[in-house]
Order: sequence, then structure tokens, then C-alpha cells
Amino acid sequence: MGSGLFYDRISPMALHMTLRRARKCSPSISKLAVATRVYVQGLHRFGPGKADLLHWIEQTGSLAEAARKMEMSYMRAWRLVRELQASLRTPAVVLARGRGESGGAQLTVTGRELLAHYRELKKEVQACAKEHGAWMEDYFLPVESAGKE
Repeated sequence: MGSGLFYDRISPMALHMTLRRARKCSPSISKLAVATRVYVQGLHRFGPGKADLLHWIEQTGSLAEAARKMEMSYMRAWRLVRELQASLRTPAVVLARGRGESGGAQLTVTGRELLAHYRELKKEVQACAKEHGAWMEDYFLPVESAGKE
């Protein structure tokens, strides 16, 4: 846990559901999954959901289109951006009202840097999980037999 600024946490049920959904898409998925979420001073979470939202805002230039790509409501996406903005020293996203040329969403320098740092952290966490995954799997029942007694 090093500096205490971030923790990787996922509940057993969330892991189980993540693996179930992932196996539907890719039967050859690794047995071990780790979700990377960042906590600063116990607050201001940043994890895969907000990172994906920033990614799609960057790709589409639109909060509405980013929400559609993530299959979430516009209101939920807007709340996530608002929550993120409230937790940062400088904004990660600039939103402009309107349609077409007058409206849209763009990442700021802060948003691009935050996303890049998160992606790097995620790569490092995944590499560490891969290294330690073999012995971790020895402690758990296979998903098919977990909970059956």
C-alpha cells in the first residue's frame, strides 16, 4: 500500500460479476482480475469508470456521445464529470452547451495528464497482478464451484 494514497479494491461479488460478464465476451480471459481505483486522502475516487468516460470524451468530443458509447445515461455521465471536477484543483473537462459546433466536451491538459497517469498506474498494477496471480489463484475455488457446499 506504499504511500497510502491509493488502494486496489474489489469485492468478491464484483469480481465474480466482472468475470461472468468478461467470459461472455472472451472465454479465454485470465482467471485473475484487478480493478484499479485511486483514493487520495480517503476521498476523490478515480477509477475505471471515470477513466473510460474521459477516454470517450477525448475520442468523441461529446459528453452525450461518450455516455452512449458507455451505455449510460447522459445524466449519469454528467454527474461523474461534475463529481470529478469538484475533486480536482483544475478542471479535467470543458463542457460547452449546444449542438454541433457550438457544443461539446474536451479534455483539458489536466484531464489528459490524469488519464495518462491512470493508464500507466493501471499497467503497473496489472503487471504486478500477473506476477502474483499464479499463487493467488491457489487460494480460491474455481468460479464454477465457489459457493457450492
